[in-house]
Amino acid sequence: MLQSVISMFFTSIFSGFLVYFIIKRPNDIFTTRRLYIRFRDDHYLLSIRIGNKGRTIIDLKSRFEAWTIDNNTRIRAFRHEQELPDLERILYYDITLDTVHHIKLKKALLEALQKKIRLHMKFSFIGNDIKSGEQVAFAKYFDSEDLRFGTTFLNVYSWNENGERKDFRWKNFERIEPLEAEFIEQFSKPES
Repeated sequence: MLQSVISMFFTSIFSGFLVYFIIKRPNDIFTTRRLYIRFRDDHYLLSIRIGNKGRTIIDLKSRFEAWTIDNNTRIRAFRHEQELPDLERILYYDITLDTVHHIKLKKALLEALQKKIRLHMKFSFIGNDIKSGEQVAFAKYFDSEDLRFGTTFLNVYSWNENGERKDFRWKNFERIEPLEAEFIEQFSKPES
């Protein structure tokens, strides 16, 4: 009787452990903790850097949403969907803010930076694991307090003579060069 109880106990633990590794993908996808307004190549961008310490994810479809809450009602300020390249190790998600299509987002970001509104944002994507084919979903929430200015993210890897990535430095993942005050001021000027 004791052997039956012990075998049931170990069987359930082993089964649960096996199911966890077969069905559930480890939590190896992450983004920067902040959303960055960057100035690159004469354009302002809203940027997120995405990292992956696991297997490559393919067929990525992303969505970025921004909204405010007024009288307990969610009011959408912006929504943008796009397909992304494969996520091997690092991927950049950029929305160009100085285009006609994204003017509502820029206006909402300006109001959030001026503390006129509290802006809530969500970045999400869905894709497929390159080996198992299983669907992988990811979502990260941000709000007005997470907005920062910057220019170029610091490199997390270098290249060898064969054109392969090497020397991953994940400690640089969150690091970004600061944006000069004149460009911050230029971004904050109202449209004429």
